Amino acid sequence: MFYDHNVAHTVLERYKNDLNLDIVVLPELVYCDECKTLVSTKTCPHGQHHHIKYHAQTLKTLLLAGILPPAILMRRDISAMILSELFPNRFENIQKLCDDLFPSNGLLEKQTEREFYENLMKLYQTTSLT
Repeated sequence: MFYDHNVAHTVLERYKNDLNLDIVVLPELVYCDECKTLVSTKTCPHGQHHHIKYHAQTLKTLLLAGILPPAILMRRDISAMILSELFPNRFENIQKLCDDLFPSNGLLEKQTEREFYENLMKLYQTTSLT
């Protein structure tokens, strides 16, 4: 995307006429810690200091370090899939970790690393104690 004479343009414009498309450039979306949701930077009444922006390189850095990115920036199932692929067999006894950390339905359930990360993120998202 670029601006020319205060008008937004995208690289897709060259295909607009050929494919009969309407191109709409949306404002940046951010997470606002006051609104507690994703918002447009143009419509949120709170200042930039309340906004958490999506930075792909930062998410990549967290994942490569083995850290779960916040769920407001990346879906937990996607984070779990990536981390379980990046760090296979990371934990010596994944089953013990799962048994010690997560509730179960009373049956012995074999847990995968992906399920471990998904359940761990659920614990991080518990808000009733904060």
